[in-house]
Amino acid sequence: MNTNKRLLVSTSVLVFCFVIFLILNSNIASAATYYVSATGNDTTGVGSSINPWKTTTKAFIMGGGHVYVLKDGLYDYNGGNITNPPSGTVNQYTMVMAENDGKAIIDGQKLRRTISIRGNSNYQPRYISVIGFHTKNSSDSAIEVSGYSDSARAHHIEIKRISGKDSGNINGDVAGFGMYTEDNLMEDSWFWGKARTIVMNYGHYPEPPPHTYRNTFRRVVARFDATDATSGGQNVFTNYGADDSIYENSIAIDANNAPDPYGAFRNRPGASNNKFLGNMILNVGNFYPFDIGDSTIEIANCAVKGTSQNNYARNYGQGKVSVVNFNQCTFIGSTGPIFIGDGTLATNNSLFKDSGSAVCVSNCHWDNSGSTSGTNPSSGDSGLLYLPRVEKGSAVDGTGNNGADRGANIVKRYLNGVLTDEDLWPWPYEDRLKTEMCLDTNRGFCAQGNGLYGGPITLTSYIWEYLGNSCPAEICNYNIQYHLADTNQNNKIEMAELIAFIGKWKSAQVNLNDVLTALDKWLKGM
Repeated sequence: MNTNKRLLVSTSVLVFCFVIFLILNSNIASAATYYVSATGNDTTGVGSSINPWKTTTKAFIMGGGHVYVLKDGLYDYNGGNITNPPSGTVNQYTMVMAENDGKAIIDGQKLRRTISIRGNSNYQPRYISVIGFHTKNSSDSAIEVSGYSDSARAHHIEIKRISGKDSGNINGDVAGFGMYTEDNLMEDSWFWGKARTIVMNYGHYPEPPPHTYRNTFRRVVARFDATDATSGGQNVFTNYGADDSIYENSIAIDANNAPDPYGAFRNRPGASNNKFLGNMILNVGNFYPFDIGDSTIEIANCAVKGTSQNNYARNYGQGKVSVVNFNQCTFIGSTGPIFIGDGTLATNNSLFKDSGSAVCVSNCHWDNSGSTSGTNPSSGDSGLLYLPRVEKGSAVDGTGNNGADRGANIVKRYLNGVLTDEDLWPWPYEDRLKTEMCLDTNRGFCAQGNGLYGGPITLTSYIWEYLGNSCPAEICNYNIQYHLADTNQNNKIEMAELIAFIGKWKSAQVNLNDVLTALDKWLKGM
């Protein structure tokens, strides 16, 4: 072995030992891992992997800051659902996770809430992560998080890699953050089915709102299928009286028509200073792509195609005025004005294709669309091949303000409102997503068969091929193999992921070779 190789091995061993030392001498060392199984026993079980408990009710007695693992199986009984896990701390979250993503299935049988974290006078939810479950047949929302009061908000709740179908409340939502919540995260999750709203961020009542702040919805996919709602207005995503929240890289897709359609993304009166970044609206039936109340909001890097409405956005502020800023968006196929209703609209660096009239402030491009407007307009063939991006060398590539593109480039991930250099595609966890969302339908991306690129139709290929061109090889790259530690599926192991993975090794969920491989990738920045 040469000197350089010896040095690399020695460095790797030293770093590994250092990481282990940090873990063993940090709060993580005091966290225990407890197991629950549908075949477990609350009386004779001890909460171990080989002798688990049967209910989360029993397990949660152990308190906050621990890891609670639900083994593969169907949880269709009292105590098999997740209700009010004990709170953790800023340094040590309580983690409630499926042993294998999507394999722990929580079935409420329309008698129980499936995942319910609801504050009360004796319980303030905070610092809790819920990861990897599939839910169905909830008696109300499939996933609900709420606080108790403005002085006892639920905060730092993480909902990751969770799926849910239908709301048990005909006027309710499938998943969301409710009253008195702040600084929560919903990430890499997908929801669909029958409800008034699919994904909700709620803080409207009591008056005056808001009572909900700074919630983030990251890479959430939502599909409206049907409703039995008796109150007016259906939505895919709704920001209802909540402020300072972010929707990033989320998708409203393949909606059926609604009896009283509002927005694919709705920002209701009383919700201000919210950001919608890198989102896509595709094939949403008769929903308005954006439905906006009395708000000041930012909509950037958006792509819209496939609504039967003549307008891309409307103000439904009940006589109140909106301030809406569109920047670097791609709009395709609606023949009416971009915006109807009262309010101030500022559109910049955007692309209109096969569209009607549009009012632009500056640097917009019209491709087979209405009359140009604003400063520095352009028109003609945009060279657009794919909904999520503009093409290099095209008329809209870098010709906007300060070299910006005219139109959306939704190819990288947003993180906390900032565009990163991490690839967004192929869409993370899309195999599981398609299996679950397409169980009862074959419409839209759920169609069977192959895409134009030659492989099976996926969420990624469906979106990229929506304009009739084959998915690029660099996007529909299904030869990527993600390491087990790379839970974000971005081909890069972060320190937090490495530490969590070593924690799995401590609890005998993974072997040492896997940890050493993860360490090597982390050292190489992979």
